[in-house]
Amino acid sequence: RVGDTKMLVSIVKDTYGIYGDDFLGTATGSDLGATMGPSSYPLVYLVGYPGATENVVLEEARSAGLADDLRVVRTGAELLEKVGADFAAESGPDLILSEVKIPVLNGVNAALALRAFEKGFNRDPVPIVFFTSSPLDEPLTKAVNYLRPARHVKAAATLVELTQQVRALCGKLLEVRRRS
Repeated sequence: RVGDTKMLVSIVKDTYGIYGDDFLGTATGSDLGATMGPSSYPLVYLVGYPGATENVVLEEARSAGLADDLRVVRTGAELLEKVGADFAAESGPDLILSEVKIPVLNGVNAALALRAFEKGFNRDPVPIVFFTSSPLDEPLTKAVNYLRPARHVKAAATLVELTQQVRALCGKLLEVRRRS
């Protein structure tokens, strides 16, 4: 698992420019046909999405086959509890999709704590996508840069646009996974 994550992180950084604007760009048919690795992520956490948004993200992620195991947690504190237990059991997430504004412990603070867990358990950093209604302001930009591999994606405002956006996001994430 550690090697898979390391390879994924490298591919995301080098091939898809996770820190650049093209990470979630439009995939071409030939790109999607190049299946070299696993077709889904073994474990993905969805963190802190409210009602209708959670329903769209969950439904589209399941429909796309994003993960073998797709887990929903409501707060940053709950994420840390679950990931801590995963790490203790020699397991752990392969990808995290998180809102920023969530109760108890916000998404950024939870991600910062997660990075400390990863160091303590000698793990490679899990890719995090902040798929969020929060704008990319200066403090969030600094946090995303510090939390690498991480990416901010501004969520669409309407459910129709959100559904299309999540579908495209899942497609791009699966493309990255297939190339790993």
